[in-house]
Amino acid sequence: MKILLLSLLVCLPTFADVKLVHISKSIVINKPISEVYNHVKNTLNDDTWRTEVNSMEADGDFVIGTTYTEDAHIGLKRNFITKTTLLELIKDKRAFYKTASDAKYFLSSLREVESIEAFKTRFIYTVEFDYEMSKETLMVKLPVEVLTFSYGLIMNQYLNNLKDYLE
Repeated sequence: MKILLLSLLVCLPTFADVKLVHISKSIVINKPISEVYNHVKNTLNDDTWRTEVNSMEADGDFVIGTTYTEDAHIGLKRNFITKTTLLELIKDKRAFYKTASDAKYFLSSLREVESIEAFKTRFIYTVEFDYEMSKETLMVKLPVEVLTFSYGLIMNQYLNNLKDYLE
């Protein structure tokens, strides 16, 4: 917990004036919470459900503090590179990733699970990213509402992919 708070405080000055896009989507998956959590907590599994991922690499074992480098096809950018660090990990609850304070663009990914029944789990996927990132990936700045709506549709597809993969 101390590591999370310290890293958040260190990052505040750099991203304090950044305009963020916030999108959160959820889906119910007919699997036990531990099975869903064990898959979504690790970004190395993202290529099974997030179709934009070309590749994902880790600089170490799956532990808090490990940095993951994602190469993704986002918008018009075939190889958009993002580095996020695992900052929080609570078994069968959540995993939280965020870019470093010196990153060009802010990005965070929160993956949460909650048990509905023994074999039903709600997965909530939340991303926040720097609005300016869209200019680089799309070559045009869309209105925030359009960007939120369109990427929300893409996130819904990702969640459906995950459900299909896990069920």
